[in-house]
Amino acid sequence: MNQPLQDERIATSLRIEVQLSSADAWPVQFTMLDSNGEALPAAVTLRDGELENLHDVLAKIAAHAAPAAGGLPFGGPDETRVILGFDDYVTPHFNFYCTFAYPSAEGGYQPVTGRALVTDASLARLVDGLREVKEAGQGVVDWVIAD
Repeated sequence: MNQPLQDERIATSLRIEVQLSSADAWPVQFTMLDSNGEALPAAVTLRDGELENLHDVLAKIAAHAAPAAGGLPFGGPDETRVILGFDDYVTPHFNFYCTFAYPSAEGGYQPVTGRALVTDASLARLVDGLREVKEAGQGVVDWVIAD
């Protein structure tokens, strides 16, 4: 079976909207904006602890206390999946990626990946925004990737 080629783009911003939930899961809307101005949405449900883990892992990477390699996946088997991650750090940039994997009618997923070179200051802004949302239990992070 032939797998479709992955759609790759240049990511320019990422919006993360976390809704308040009374359960142990939080509805989250990710929206990636690419360099052509196209907005790509991905709705997932974060399980208990995943928002905190996202913040903590990104904070360690931003502080250069953890390697900038690998991804953090979100979403269940029957929904769109989101992976936020890094390929590497090459001074002065993190090689960031954001993949939205949409369920396909033929089975499997159709991935779309946004990539960007991210500075320390830019990643620090994302970490600060996630900290605020984590502490409030809900909210929006509008992360413009470029400095």
